[in-house]
Amino acid sequence: MDSLREELLSEIPIVQNWIFVAFLFCLFLSLPALSKGGRTISSMFQSLFKNDTKDSLFLESAKNELVSKILLILQSIILFSIIAYSVIKTHTYIEINEVNKLHSIILWLGLFGLSFIMTKLILYNIFNNIFFRKEDVAIWNETFSSILSLSGLILFIPTLIMFFEEKAYIYCLIFIVTYLIGSILLTFYKIYSTFFYRKGLLLYFILYLCTLEIMPLYWAYKAFSFLFISM
Repeated sequence: MDSLREELLSEIPIVQNWIFVAFLFCLFLSLPALSKGGRTISSMFQSLFKNDTKDSLFLESAKNELVSKILLILQSIILFSIIAYSVIKTHTYIEINEVNKLHSIILWLGLFGLSFIMTKLILYNIFNNIFFRKEDVAIWNETFSSILSLSGLILFIPTLIMFFEEKAYIYCLIFIVTYLIGSILLTFYKIYSTFFYRKGLLLYFILYLCTLEIMPLYWAYKAFSFLFISM
């Protein structure tokens, strides 16, 4: 038993090294957005407050920033995986009996996050293009991608501190949870203001949330629980 514990402890710095490489990779992913004098970041913040479907210049700029946003969304997925790994490592008392599980858990969390985001994007595009105007769908896609992209920038420093500084873990976790709750509420508000506000369809808005927001989160929770137990 002692030898197994020593072997696991010897593997922890290796995991930390890989996480450090992941943070460097995230920094590389954020360079295209940071290298344009803040114009891309400013545009993403502005997209959170725009509901004018006639703003063609705004939609055109969104297309030009597509590559930067894709890279930042990938960064967000990596950071969410590190956050989930940190929470699991800190708040669970399940002994890991195989050393390689320390290496594979982040990879599986990343694949899970990527699958969840891709599923959400597919559902949004199918459902929204069927029931709503093309201009409204374009604005919502821009808003949703901006929320995901900004998460990669805003959560970078808190996640870095959370993983490498145990004394600041709880403060970073509180900030991250607060930010995520705020992002979810902002997402709900933007859905309502983009698709339902002018029509006054509150009941349809509730059904929309249940179908495309609450149910996917529920199934994601069930899938995550199954993944965690199996690992």
